[in-house]
Amino acid sequence: MNSKIKFQRMEVETTEFYLNKSVEFEKQQKIELSLETKFSKEGEETFSLSLELSIFNKNFKENDNPLYIRLILNTFFEISEENLDEENIIKKYGANMILLSFPYARSYITNLTAMSGISPINIPVISIEDILDS
Repeated sequence: MNSKIKFQRMEVETTEFYLNKSVEFEKQQKIELSLETKFSKEGEETFSLSLELSIFNKNFKENDNPLYIRLILNTFFEISEENLDEENIIKKYGANMILLSFPYARSYITNLTAMSGISPINIPVISIEDILDS
């Protein structure tokens, strides 16, 4: 099977992590999660996806939330598709790029929180329907 999309690499651009020590983080606590995506053409066949994932928000102390995390993760893909412009390549492969990138962000957040001394945050998986509906 010859795939037209190939994962090249992943890099963390930004990590922000703040704890609110006056609020206890509970393992089963519902978290507020936001996810933003940005696609860019990096070269002839190279595209990048920037995932910005936030847990709670910058007003976490005022809102009595236990923490604030912001992660910007960039992933790079080689897409060998002839006769498609940038917009159509993103329409055709964008959801797959997100599905391939999201597990890296999930794992990073789980490891970051586990290493910080609080209960690890396990972000739920996303489905292709979630991506296509947004």
